[in-house]
Order: sequence, then structure tokens, then C-alpha cells
Amino acid sequence: MSRPELPDDQPTAFERWEVVELASAQPEPDAQQRAQAELFAARQEAIAAGHQEGMQAGRAAVAQECARMKDLADSYAN
Repeated sequence: MSRPELPDDQPTAFERWEVVELASAQPEPDAQQRAQAELFAARQEAIAAGHQEGMQAGRAAVAQECARMKDLADSYAN
């Protein structure tokens, strides 16, 4: 009983298993990927801190303007 030969470009069942095994393996993140992740996290923290700082400054400016408008309104009442 003879076995049909496989063409050279067609992988055997074992070779297909090896390729699937290699494709499913998750590589460890390299130093550049870790640095990019750290940079992204630092940038997000800086954005959040800047937003918080801006909100506080804006609220202080609004409170100051409201006090000025109240003083102006009070001056017309007298």
C-alpha cells in the first residue's frame, strides 16, 4: 500500500500544529512597549492633573467675578 506524497508547500499535520502553537504564544512585552505604556500612563495622569488644576483655577476666577458683580449690584442698591 503506497502513501500519496504531499506537495512541498503543504504542511503536515504536525507542522500545522507547530504554527498554531507559536501563533497562540503571547510574547513578553519588550522594553520599548513597557516604556510606551509608562509614557501613556504618565501622559494620562498629567492630563487629569492639568484638568483638575484648570477647574480649580476656573472656579476661583468665577467666585471672584461673582463677588465683584455682587459688590457692584450692592453699590446700586444704596
